[in-house]
Amino acid sequence: MASEWGGNRMDLARRLLAEGCALPDDAVPSVVARSWARSLRIGRSIRDKVIFNPVAGTARKQLEEQHHAVLVRALPKLECLAAMLDQDEWAVSFIDGSGTVVSTLRPDYPRFRGLKMAFRPGVNLGESAAGTTGPACAMAEERTVVISGHEHFLDEAAQFTCSSAPIFDPQGGLLGVVNASRHYLGGPAGVAAAVEETSHHIEAGLIEAIPDSICLDVSLALANCVTGAGVLALSQDGVLVGSNRQARDLLCMERVLRAEFADLFGVRFGIVLDRLRTGTSGLLTLRNREGLLLCIRMHAGTDRPEAAIALPRREELPRCDLLPPELEPKVQGLLKAFRRDVPILLNGRTGTGKEELAKWLHAHGPRARGPFIAINCASIPAALIESELFGYEPGAFTGAAPKGMVGKLQQADGGTLFLDELGDMPYELQSRLLRVLQERKVCRVGGAHEYGTDFSLVSATHRDLRAMVQCGAFREDLFYRVLGLRLGLPDLNGRSDFLCVVDRILATIRLPNGNAPRLTAKALQILQDCDWPGNIRQLAQVLKVAAAVCPHGVIDVPHLAADLSDRGAAPPESPARALDAAEALVIREALARHRGNVSAAAKDLSIARATLYKKLRDYRIRPVR
Repeated sequence: MASEWGGNRMDLARRLLAEGCALPDDAVPSVVARSWARSLRIGRSIRDKVIFNPVAGTARKQLEEQHHAVLVRALPKLECLAAMLDQDEWAVSFIDGSGTVVSTLRPDYPRFRGLKMAFRPGVNLGESAAGTTGPACAMAEERTVVISGHEHFLDEAAQFTCSSAPIFDPQGGLLGVVNASRHYLGGPAGVAAAVEETSHHIEAGLIEAIPDSICLDVSLALANCVTGAGVLALSQDGVLVGSNRQARDLLCMERVLRAEFADLFGVRFGIVLDRLRTGTSGLLTLRNREGLLLCIRMHAGTDRPEAAIALPRREELPRCDLLPPELEPKVQGLLKAFRRDVPILLNGRTGTGKEELAKWLHAHGPRARGPFIAINCASIPAALIESELFGYEPGAFTGAAPKGMVGKLQQADGGTLFLDELGDMPYELQSRLLRVLQERKVCRVGGAHEYGTDFSLVSATHRDLRAMVQCGAFREDLFYRVLGLRLGLPDLNGRSDFLCVVDRILATIRLPNGNAPRLTAKALQILQDCDWPGNIRQLAQVLKVAAAVCPHGVIDVPHLAADLSDRGAAPPESPARALDAAEALVIREALARHRGNVSAAAKDLSIARATLYKKLRDYRIRPVR
């Protein structure tokens, strides 16, 4: 782009510019002509003095504080660029989106004085202040630009040559400029490619710094070769939150839209991550919306400083009040792993809150907008569990629904699958489940077509799966597939927050006046002294029954189940029968509230629908609508 300084063409162009006359079409490069015209329109004169004016002494510190998050990423790249250039000749700078110099790497040599003054932090080289400059044109044109000698608008800038490349933030907005400048010696400045490459590296670093994101490289697939340097940043649930220019070009996007990965490539994000992490090549080929074949791989960037960039702030992980406070650090680690599609295994006896914790993980996980599908592998009859899990095609067996049925594994697509009492799953079905977890495809009973399904996975059991593997009762390959991160849930008797559990249950119970019931001190003491083989589930049912029979909303000793309230005397019935009676009463009340709707009652009771049907049969309760 550079012209011969002092040549006849440039001399004529400068005279016409000073007189405010129109320029011939080929007088100067089009980029320069457009910038000159804009500079005139805003009232600049070629004789203005701007570049060497004094700058406030506090400007550098203020600018560095303002742009600290970006400088953390940019300075190492600028230092690499400066090392490639002759440091006796070149000044390397980061200039912000307003055109103001933020930081310059420059040696302290006497002959460097002019550059040192011109690129001090606080000097404004934007078009509104200094007319045509390299940084100003790079921002206006949104591409790499070289401005040399009298191509600058101001006479005082004619002694420099500037190679400038824009920097875009991960959402596609203009962030600033990488600039390399030296005294103009005539002829072209052949550093534009290095300056542009530096801007790309800075952009990639900004994408890597997006909190809680997963970065992928995207490139053209040419004869099995990987080319290009596109980088995508996606949230844990597969929403595009950032990208660089190369990636946006490959995806035919001008700016980053909060698009789903599946909308960009036609395949679910979880499936792609699973294949990238478990495949041998580390590469996948996918087509974009225009049909262009692209290569996808995990991004290898590792330079993640503690300082976050000026993008959405890292959210604090939500607290979980379902477990004792001493388990909070483990639960936080569990949630972090879950958000990265790591399967979760919960161990605990019946009633310890495994399903409630699974629902909490789902609500704060990567697929919270999808369904939560719970399957109790122990409560479904062996003859029905296959069709419940996998679904079936029309006519698959005698009595099958005419239109077939979608199984639970397919219903969980886009959400969370909760496999409760996994240790009770029939051995012959474990291999089929393993294949679904590996391939994320479901084949219904009686059919040959495979349906895609993508979900987060939480499993739970009261059994020792490792011991079951050793004795041949549970498949070893399935065990390691569901064992991503494990957490053991404590029994109610061993919880340090027993009173909090009681308060939380009472808060869910509503009396006819809309208030929650209260406990007397004596009743609370009995609850604390009691053994709870049914854990939280048993405690909840006891409190619901007591709330139903107590007057004035105050639960006292006589309102507790006989085996609790009269601990010193022989109970009139066995504890098991008393518990069954309490449970049956709670179920009848739930059905009454929902006018016999079993699904709504099951949701109200926080149990699976299949579990409720089993209890209805056990207690001989018939739901009446």
